[in-house]
Amino acid sequence: MNDPSVEVLRTLFTEQVLARLRAAPPTDSLVYRVAAITLTQPRGLYVPWLEAQRLAWSSYLVAASDCGLLVGRFGRDLTARLTHVDDEQFRSAMAECQAAWYLREKLGLAVSARPPGKGASELELLVKLPEGDILVEVKSPLRVAIADGAAHALDDSDILDRCLADASKQLRKGTRNLVMLVGRLTLGIHVRQFFVKAFYGAEKLLISRETRASRIEFDLNGRFLKVWPGEDGPRHTRVGGVLFVQENIRSSIGADGDHVHRTDNDSLMLHNPNAIHPLPEGPWRECPQLVLRGEVMEWTDGHPVGGPVPNRQSDGD
Repeated sequence: MNDPSVEVLRTLFTEQVLARLRAAPPTDSLVYRVAAITLTQPRGLYVPWLEAQRLAWSSYLVAASDCGLLVGRFGRDLTARLTHVDDEQFRSAMAECQAAWYLREKLGLAVSARPPGKGASELELLVKLPEGDILVEVKSPLRVAIADGAAHALDDSDILDRCLADASKQLRKGTRNLVMLVGRLTLGIHVRQFFVKAFYGAEKLLISRETRASRIEFDLNGRFLKVWPGEDGPRHTRVGGVLFVQENIRSSIGADGDHVHRTDNDSLMLHNPNAIHPLPEGPWRECPQLVLRGEVMEWTDGHPVGGPVPNRQSDGD
């Protein structure tokens, strides 16, 4: 391997660490992790994209190191999670590194680590912009398509809802805040209605008991728009928006006719029309964004949204 970024992977995953991982009860994710790190095919399997995965993880770790995520007390904690035998510990830690990579390398933004959050909490990242900083809290949603031998429903809005609710508790009122969701969902960004349902609302069918007439309305019950009983406005006004990023490994045919594998990232940016401090559209580049245009919520790439315009709130949570 000629890529110098792989050295940070070797430094982190020493022979001692790898021996500990190999000695742990072998889950599918742990076996895959060790195989990708060492470029060694799992017993009885052939995974053609191990090198692409290894290069991706190496790049994420370099970005995390460059912005300061791996230093200090929180850096030691992140390193411990990256090298932990537990799959969830590793996955959530690598998601923070991937977030740093996406913001720095994919979007070309100036990023530093560990800005203060609400109370004694610290967030993961800070994006420096001329018009003001953006504080970033990272969550790592995961929905396994088939768990315990049974397939689940394709609607992932519930896990998106929970991630936003958890993240917003750590955000301060006086700052511009971004919740970054770096993980894996069943259908990823390909069915945007689940993102709209989680953060804005969903269409519902109403039928009159008397006339049996029916109509479709847009129910504003997503996290950005819902008003709970007894409250004056939506709760999550500290959140300027949600940026969802999902890694995918794609295959193409090279010049020699062989399959070439590379990692890519699908993304969506969803702006909060009720945010105390709205986020700009410019930094997210070609990422499709759901934004408020005058009185209409629109996708920047023309994708249909559906539903009426939400009433904007001026007061905060």
